[in-house]
Amino acid sequence: MMANILGRRIDGAIILNDHVGEKEVKLLLENETPVVFIDSAERLNGFRDVLKKAGITLEEGIRVPEQVNVLGCDDIESARLVNPSVLTIRISFEKQGTLAINHLIRSIQGKEKGGIEILNGRIIPRESTCLRE
Repeated sequence: MMANILGRRIDGAIILNDHVGEKEVKLLLENETPVVFIDSAERLNGFRDVLKKAGITLEEGIRVPEQVNVLGCDDIESARLVNPSVLTIRISFEKQGTLAINHLIRSIQGKEKGGIEILNGRIIPRESTCLRE
């Protein structure tokens, strides 16, 4: 993938950040390749930051939702299937894809130079938090 991008065999790319390390991001920036990132890593960083501020470390034996509330993102199928079922924030994959494509096209055309877009989601209440259906 990186060879195609850096070799200018493509006009731009939409990349899920989980698959690209810091080294690759640096190369993409240096090459000025039009790239749109859809970020999962920032969610994890935010989760870790909140735990750290609350003085909580990752460990087993914590009761959900009695001791801690758990929520997920993207309303994946397993969120409904585990016990307790996991409250989730649903963000439209279609909207993410449309925005990513539009940003990439504007970047390829030279009309845009980066930016961050935060999408609103919809809370799907389930058993893993005090907020219930």
